[in-house]
Amino acid sequence: PGTCGPSTDYIITDKYTFSHAIHFYEKPLFLPTFYLPYANKVQPSQAEVDAFKQQYQLNDCPIILGCLNASYKLTFEVISLWKDILHQIPQAKLLLLADSESSIQQITEQFGAYSAQLVLLPKGSISMHLTRIKALDLFIDTFPVCAHTVALDAAFVGTPLISLNGLTYISRVASSVNSWMEL
Repeated sequence: PGTCGPSTDYIITDKYTFSHAIHFYEKPLFLPTFYLPYANKVQPSQAEVDAFKQQYQLNDCPIILGCLNASYKLTFEVISLWKDILHQIPQAKLLLLADSESSIQQITEQFGAYSAQLVLLPKGSISMHLTRIKALDLFIDTFPVCAHTVALDAAFVGTPLISLNGLTYISRVASSVNSWMEL
């Protein structure tokens, strides 16, 4: 999200996401909670979560971390931070969305020795997406482009999300979800 320029008069937003926004031509119209609509209504069952964990051999994993944002949001800095986390918690697994064969190869190369702790997932249905998020112990977000709808998905299924809070609109959305959820 960003400005549409002088041809648009207003932007519908929330006070948390927009609080540091600069370079916007639009006048903000603040919603009382969060600016993105959300319509998912079906929670994944525990049986679906258990089947997913079994499929990816995660049943005995003591901590499952994950980020199911699009892979273009993975930066060198974020991957370096996550490698440090995996180094500190060698029994952890990190679930990531791999959009394509090239992204699988690229992600594996970037994680190097820690790639054994990765579980790279193909795109799936919304039902599968929600099941994967519910299977996580902690959703760890990307930065500076953070989760938007995926942050709402995590909130919907009850998975805690940790996100850095930046100064730009696109780096404040996940933190806005947490604020709205009073986390």
